[in-house]
Amino acid sequence: MSTELEEGFAEWRGGIEARVSTLEATVKQETWARAKMDKDMSDLKIQFGKQDFMLKALSKTQSEHTATLREHGEMLRDLRRDVTEVRRDVAGLRRDVTEVRRDVTEVHQDVSELRRGLTEVRRDVTEVRAGIRTIIDLIDKRSDGEASGQDAGGRGQGHD
Repeated sequence: MSTELEEGFAEWRGGIEARVSTLEATVKQETWARAKMDKDMSDLKIQFGKQDFMLKALSKTQSEHTATLREHGEMLRDLRRDVTEVRRDVAGLRRDVTEVRRDVTEVHQDVSELRRGLTEVRRDVTEVRAGIRTIIDLIDKRSDGEASGQDAGGRGQGHD
């Protein structure tokens, strides 16, 4: 019986050792798996940390871009107002230039009339000069005739 007991014990012990070996192998695998999971979790934490940093940076960049776009929108509205004002000014200037052109055309017409009038005045002055010369010539002839009549008769011929 002792042999049987020893044999039973040896068999039981062999089974236990096999089971313990299997348990040890399983524990080693689970330990390795847990270590791997811990490393993976650590890597994920690092990745999530980087992603969190990137999302915060993206949020800040978007906020800055939104502010910049808002400023650009305000500048664009100001520029549109300025352009509208410039267009009104240009339209006013065009009206003024049209009026100035009309005035210049009137001045040209007036100058043309003055030139025509001046030409008439010159013609009239030329006629007056010719008339004055004729009168002077007639006076000179009469004076010469009276002077020569006085020389001949002592007295001039009178015209009564």
